[in-house]
Amino acid sequence: MQHFPVSLQGNRGAFVLLSHRPPVAAVIFVHGFFGDPRTTWVDFEHLVDSSPIWSEYDLYFYAYRSRNQIVPLAEEFGQFLTSIARAKEQAVVGAGFFATASKSLSLFSTPLSFWENRGNTPYNYLISVGHSTGAVIIREVMRQKITRLAESKGDLDVWMRTGKEKKEEDPDYPDRLILRSSLRFFAPAHRGVLAAGTLGLVRSLPIIRGITGAYLRSNPLYQNLRHDSPTILDLKEATEELWKQYKFAALKASSLFGTNEEIVYVGGYSHDEEVPTVSGHDHVSVCKPRPDYLKPLEFVTHVFSTGKSA
Repeated sequence: MQHFPVSLQGNRGAFVLLSHRPPVAAVIFVHGFFGDPRTTWVDFEHLVDSSPIWSEYDLYFYAYRSRNQIVPLAEEFGQFLTSIARAKEQAVVGAGFFATASKSLSLFSTPLSFWENRGNTPYNYLISVGHSTGAVIIREVMRQKITRLAESKGDLDVWMRTGKEKKEEDPDYPDRLILRSSLRFFAPAHRGVLAAGTLGLVRSLPIIRGITGAYLRSNPLYQNLRHDSPTILDLKEATEELWKQYKFAALKASSLFGTNEEIVYVGGYSHDEEVPTVSGHDHVSVCKPRPDYLKPLEFVTHVFSTGKSA
């Protein structure tokens, strides 16, 4: 087994798979509307150990409550992402996310040598993986981060090139690392949700139409995801404008949809990478790898297998 599972405090069902080897990258998974850290990404945790390329990755499975609006959800996730970028699991332990408060104690019988073997060097790369609403949260984090840095740092292109040679000594390294993140999305809701499909069918059933419709109308997060909502429209416009100024990797996403998508609009932003749809898959299944469907694993790590920089 190449990874060791540890539960995270403060996140319903959230957990991390820590590499036994010194990790070079962190992959952070963010589920969608009413999703779950385990059921959304089912079999990722089992199948990654069958692929050598994952042996130097830590996998974080983040959780949030599908109720609040996108902006506060992104602010909270942004804090989590920054803590990981700053010093791998050390910052997360210090912030109280891990189930055990101190790294000097064994986590679920993990020997101290496990932590010593991992080293203290920050990650070289970050990959943010979002399903449906998770993609919108990730994009909002990047918009917030770049906007605030532009206000405080001035010319970000110059700032990105002026980091210290040793990343451990660079106080701005976590922010630079986040701006170089690779974004990999499964059926993202960044163009909004459809009024039809499976969700529309559920809402149309006579017995539950009134209850379901009333609930969705009262859910701020769902209202944020409407294709004509200010949240969706403003985020797209702001991200595309930032891309014109800064060609940072964290502004450009690669998205994978199934041919049977019925929940969200298929498509990305004007500068995003286009990827062919996957035959026979829908909104739910497209992100779930199986022994006979390894596309999700390959899609996430494609940025490295092709020699690109995150």
